[in-house]
Order: sequence, then C-alpha cells, then structure tokens
Amino acid sequence: MLKDWYSYLKELKSVYGDKFKIYACPLAAQLYNIKKEDLVDIVDDINSAYSRMTSILGTRPSMTSFVNFLIPSLKMLISIIIS
Repeated sequence: MLKDWYSYLKELKSVYGDKFKIYACPLAAQLYNIKKEDLVDIVDDINSAYSRMTSILGTRPSMTSFVNFLIPSLKMLISIIIS
C-alpha cells in the first residue's frame, strides 16, 4: 500500500531531522491568503526556492545556477510521485 504524501514527508522529517526542510510557496500562500499557522505541522516555513538559495549562497544566484539548483529537487519530487 502506498503512503499518502503527508505520512511520507513526516517520515522523511523524522529520519533526517533538521537536514530535511519543507517550505511552502510564498506566491501560492499569498494567492490563497494562507499563513504558516494555516499549514500542516510538517511545513517549516513559507519561503521561495530562490530566496532559500540566496541565503545558502550568501549572494543572488544567476538564473543558470538557480535552474541547476532546482533540477535535482524536481527529479526527486517526480520520483516520489511516480513511486
């Protein structure tokens, strides 16, 4: 039996602890008037991938760097959805 997305992500958070973060999209949150406290308990914050990458690098990334940063995450997400 397949796990629902919530159970799967909660398990990943318990296995990886602070190394595994879940961020909600700020554009979607604004569009639907959602605040962090409205989200399920496993969501760490509302934060864009671009701003997260900027905080990791300490500088604004180029578009090429940003796309290269996203590709592994998208591949992982697709593999989770397919399996």
